Amino acid sequence: MFFVISSRFTAIALGGLLLFFSMLTSALDRVTLQLRWDHQFQFAGYYVAQWKGYYLEEGIDVEIRSAVSDKGIKSATQEVAAGNADFGIGAADILIANDKGAGLMVVAPILQTSAAAMYALEPTPMTRLADLMELRVARRENDLIDVELQAMLRAEGYKPSALKSYPHGSSLNHLINGDVDVVPGYRISVPFEAMFAGVKVRALYPATYGIDFYGDSLFVSRDLVSKDPKLVERFKRASLKGWQYALSHPDEISRLIAERLPRTAPLEGNFAAFNRFQSEALQDLTLFKHVPLGQLNPQRWRQMHAQLKRLGLIEGEFKQRAFVFDLPAIQEARSRHLFMLFVIGMSALIILVIVFYIWSAALKRQVSMRTAQFHDSERRYQGVFESSEVAIWNQDFSAIYDAFSELRAQQVVDLRDYFAEDEARIWLLVERLRMVDVNPATLRLLGAGSQEELLARIAELYDKDTAQLFAEQFVAIWEQQPLYRAEHQIRTLRGDYASVMVSFPVAKDREAARSVAITLVDLTEHNRREARLRTLYQAVEQSPVSVMVTDPLGAIEYVNGTFERQSGYRADALIGSNALELYSQSRSDVSLKEVLVSLRENQHWEGEIENINKAGDIVWEAVKVAPVVDTSGTASHYLILNEDITLRKEYEDRILHQARFDQLTGLPNRLNMLERLRSMRKDAERKGQSLAVLFLDLDDFKKVNDTLGHEFGDKLLMKAAQRLRNAVGETQAVGRLGGDEFIALLANSGETDAIEPLLAQLLAAFQTPFNLGQREITLTASIGVATYPNDGQSCSELLRNADSAMYHSKRQGRNTYTFFNHNMGKEVYQRLLLEEQMLGALSRNEFELHFQPQVCLVSGKMSGVEALLRWTNPVLGAVGPDLFIPIAEESGQIVPIGKFVITEALSAAQAWQQQGLDLRVAVNLSPRQFRDENLTQFILDELNRFELAASVLELEITEGLLLSGHPGVSDALTQLSDAGVSIAMDDFGTGYSSLSYLRRYPFDLVKIDRSFIRDLMLDSADQELVSAAISMAHGLGLSVLAEGVETEAQWARLKAMGCDAIQGFVFSKPIPRDALTRLALAESTRTRQNTDRLPDSHEYLAAAPDAADAG
Repeated sequence: MFFVISSRFTAIALGGLLLFFSMLTSALDRVTLQLRWDHQFQFAGYYVAQWKGYYLEEGIDVEIRSAVSDKGIKSATQEVAAGNADFGIGAADILIANDKGAGLMVVAPILQTSAAAMYALEPTPMTRLADLMELRVARRENDLIDVELQAMLRAEGYKPSALKSYPHGSSLNHLINGDVDVVPGYRISVPFEAMFAGVKVRALYPATYGIDFYGDSLFVSRDLVSKDPKLVERFKRASLKGWQYALSHPDEISRLIAERLPRTAPLEGNFAAFNRFQSEALQDLTLFKHVPLGQLNPQRWRQMHAQLKRLGLIEGEFKQRAFVFDLPAIQEARSRHLFMLFVIGMSALIILVIVFYIWSAALKRQVSMRTAQFHDSERRYQGVFESSEVAIWNQDFSAIYDAFSELRAQQVVDLRDYFAEDEARIWLLVERLRMVDVNPATLRLLGAGSQEELLARIAELYDKDTAQLFAEQFVAIWEQQPLYRAEHQIRTLRGDYASVMVSFPVAKDREAARSVAITLVDLTEHNRREARLRTLYQAVEQSPVSVMVTDPLGAIEYVNGTFERQSGYRADALIGSNALELYSQSRSDVSLKEVLVSLRENQHWEGEIENINKAGDIVWEAVKVAPVVDTSGTASHYLILNEDITLRKEYEDRILHQARFDQLTGLPNRLNMLERLRSMRKDAERKGQSLAVLFLDLDDFKKVNDTLGHEFGDKLLMKAAQRLRNAVGETQAVGRLGGDEFIALLANSGETDAIEPLLAQLLAAFQTPFNLGQREITLTASIGVATYPNDGQSCSELLRNADSAMYHSKRQGRNTYTFFNHNMGKEVYQRLLLEEQMLGALSRNEFELHFQPQVCLVSGKMSGVEALLRWTNPVLGAVGPDLFIPIAEESGQIVPIGKFVITEALSAAQAWQQQGLDLRVAVNLSPRQFRDENLTQFILDELNRFELAASVLELEITEGLLLSGHPGVSDALTQLSDAGVSIAMDDFGTGYSSLSYLRRYPFDLVKIDRSFIRDLMLDSADQELVSAAISMAHGLGLSVLAEGVETEAQWARLKAMGCDAIQGFVFSKPIPRDALTRLALAESTRTRQNTDRLPDSHEYLAAAPDAADAG
């Protein structure tokens, strides 16, 4: 009774004293934490505890010291042992230091798995330890990774001395330079360094071979524990709280570490990115989602001690009580110590009674405490067991130990050889296994609804790979390895496979083997994520587009191989430099402010930039910049994609030049000259000056073409253009309208007599014979002149009158010039006669459609026809389309005539469909027709009337329509295209086609003009232009048809170029409807044996004999 009262009094007194002193002392407890390396995310929890005030909440003022100093790297164990720091971060070195009398105690392991690894470059063969023994391995003396390496080798039966060791060159650079094959490193840094060095590495982990060392662990001096164990507990509690926050908010903490903490040690790459990399690695190394932070298992420290002792690094025994910080046990020991001091002061008379009482009371308390601890531990274990996300399978291995005793009695020495002789022996041992218990996570992993279902269907989990898994486990038990740990593919009851890390401690005896906890960590998603990351990395590396990643300030952190090749700069020279420097020599009018404003608003920016690469070459790049936004909505990086579009720009320039300049002579073409005429007329009107329009036509040029061929004709045109340019001079505008027609525009020409010397000079220039190789050709020219404002006010009037004057020169015997006068009425009369006869031509049924086949180059079959209008008048006879179509356009007659063409074409299409012929009909539309607001509805109504799908009809237009500027053109084309009507760009390449129109309007087809096909086999320039046009059209998603194909050689070349369809005399000239019908029916019934050669026009006409007569 005395003891109880005294002890209570003492406790109260002591409590009062402690309360008194705590009230008396208002200052914070100041402690120092020594890191094992420089500031980085590896120690994030301690920074967070300081920044978030967790240490202050516990009444502690903490100084966190980097290990990097001017004098080198400080050892955390040495600093704490020497009293220079109170807490430190260490691993196996804590045990080694303690063996030398450092007096350290481990408080909380943060990294539940060691980050140590051995690294080799891909594809160095290093998948097994046997591979490692054949390689040159860099080793660092007194290094913790080397300790784990030695332990791993000894555990697998290898002697560390047999390793091909190199005591130098242990950095990644030595690996890249080929000084060694393998270097030691940590998972939290080496993969990051390899990524920035642009190399791929593979790793060998000691943990895979059972060397399951703890990684970074918080430790304290034993002196501080003796003085104030509660301070240590408070420090531990605040630190773990900091770690919980840091691992839950990795992006925020990575950024704060980069911003707030100075870094002394050199680092390859961006510090913030390095911290984010470490945060991802620590998620796995801390087992953050699977076990409580700081979980401490004394048995693992005991195993580490034993392995270090086997290596000769430690001599003493493992003393758990002196090494593991356990506040309840320490407090209990302190209480007993104080009580014993109190008892010693008591009277010797009752010492034996008190000792007896103390012993019995202590024994009772110990039993009660141990019992409570046991029940509490059991409850906590059951709670962890049931709620754990990690699959836990409690297995009874005791029968295996019995079986092993029997095998040893049978003189079995090597269990691997025993299993190799007969795989059935593995399954005989498997049958002896007994499942004790599994937690819900195991059931979810294996796809079982309950333990009963799992037991009933357990055989479904077994396959050949499962036998190997069991065999390895049995070998681990047979050899008494301390820990079994390996990654396996296991089958589930769902029928799929899961990647798991299987691990369990090997029981020392049969009794301990009755319940062994096997953990199965599901790595399926982890492996899948790693595979996706590898695939993404490979995709980016192998992308044909240049890829660059920068930090928020523009510092380059990554470029792929395509970027290196395209820019000419090596990645190592670019990393760390500012991306803007690469565009400092840009020749493009790109507003940097526009780019920065877009990026600051987290918007994308894209544009085309003309830049200069390292070699000094001018390159065009399509640049896209996009922010990479983190979870807080802040742009943490920028992604820059560069596509080299230099070749495309060159093609565009060539096509644009082709659109405005004659490809044969290099002179401005019709479109270009019409634009210049409009501009010069306005200028002349504004200045009150005159303007002369000269039409020049080469006399009898057609005879040269017919007798000597187009090659000579083209050469003659080029020389004639040069003479014309020289005679007129560079200050005046000279162009080619087409064929053998040229035009010259003379600004401020003055009166007609001022022009005549130039006209005489032009005629004289053509008097000199043209030297064409071995031939000399004499050619003359006829010239017509119209002046502004005397001969016309509008451009069309000037052109028409100059043309009339030129024809008057022809009629005067050629080789002369004529000024327009208003008495030249014959041409006007002929025109009026054409208009008059045209007025009743429709009602008199004088118009008729002929059709020319279009053939698909892939199938070799007729895929469509083009409807071509023919006019036979009783007064005028057969009138060519080139004569009556322009007049119909100007007079407005083209509108009813155009409707007639559409109706007749659709009528023919309907008839062909009824005969089983699937032919698309192409119809030409003129600009004037689009002035009819009812055109679109008329076309759609006619399609409905003939019960035809819109895809049967194809409408061909030229750029002249688009240049007309009529506001309804775009809407009409869009409406027709949406209805399913195909839209084709006609005369492509003649100066009437523009890339901008091809992209702006809903075109489906491009028709290459016959002028390019004619000399396709002779002129390499035409070949290049046709090839470029086909590539460009296909790049825009358009089909391509070539007109004017006359030979099979042209067909073969076009097919090789990728042209989709062709049209021309090689198949058939335009023929009447009935003849076309017979031709198409004959083709549909003919089975073609050779699809690589299309039938020529003779074969087609032979199939339909009347067609030839009808042409």
